[in-house]
Amino acid sequence: MRTETDLRDFLRGSESPGAGSLDARAVIARSKRRRLPKQIGMGGLATLAVGGISVIGIQNFAPSVAPPQIQAEDSTMGRDSSAGSSSAMERAPLDKLNLCGGPRAEVAASDTGLVATAEFPDAPAGRTAIDGAVTVVNSSGASVSATITSAPLITLTRDGIVVWHTTGVSVATVTPITLAAGEATRLGASLTPLECTSDDELGTGFGDELPALPPGRYGISAAIEVILDSTGIAETITGPESDFEVR
Repeated sequence: MRTETDLRDFLRGSESPGAGSLDARAVIARSKRRRLPKQIGMGGLATLAVGGISVIGIQNFAPSVAPPQIQAEDSTMGRDSSAGSSSAMERAPLDKLNLCGGPRAEVAASDTGLVATAEFPDAPAGRTAIDGAVTVVNSSGASVSATITSAPLITLTRDGIVVWHTTGVSVATVTPITLAAGEATRLGASLTPLECTSDDELGTGFGDELPALPPGRYGISAAIEVILDSTGIAETITGPESDFEVR
C-alpha cells in the first residue's frame, strides 16, 4: 500500500514532462477531433430535415391555390350551360315559326306520332281566300289524347323560302282530341295566295297591300300546337310539305 510520501512523489512527477505525463491540450484536441464527424453528421441531418419541411410545405401549399381556379371555371360552365338550357326551353309563338323571306322551319317529328298535313285545292291567282283543311293523324301504334291550343298555321313556300303564312294563329282555339292508332281528325283552315317579304313581319299582321302570288307551283305545309294529356307538355305538330298550284 502506497504511503502519503509515495502519493506526493507521484503527483509531483505527473506535473513534470515525460512519457507518462498527461498533456491536457493534446487530450482536448483529440476530443475535438473525435466529435467533429458527429457534429458534421448532425448538421447534415438538420439541414436535410429543414429541406424536407420546405418541400412538404410547398407540396401542401400548391393545391390550396388550384381549387379556386377550377371552381371559377366550373361556375362559368354552369352559367353557360344554364343559359343554353334556358334558351332551349323558350318557345316562339306559332305564327313566328315560319317568317316571310326566310326558309321554312324544320321541326322534329313528334314522339307521339301525331302528324299534321295541309289539304287545299289549287287556287286561281288573285286575292280570294281559299278554304281547305288540316288533317291530324296518329301514325303511332298507341292512342294519343291531347288538346289543340291554336288555329292551324298554313305556310306557302317557293324554292324553300316562305312567301306567305297564316297570321293570328296564337289565338287559342281549344279542341280536345283522342286518336286511336291510325285514326285522324280534320280541322278547318284557309289561305289567301298573297306574297309577303321580311318587311311585312314588322307589324302585327299583314296589310291589304300584299300582292297576289303569280301563277306557279308552291309548297304548302301545316302546323298546330297541342298539349299532351299524358305529360302536360306543349308540342308543335307539323308534317310533310305538299304541292300547291296557283293557276
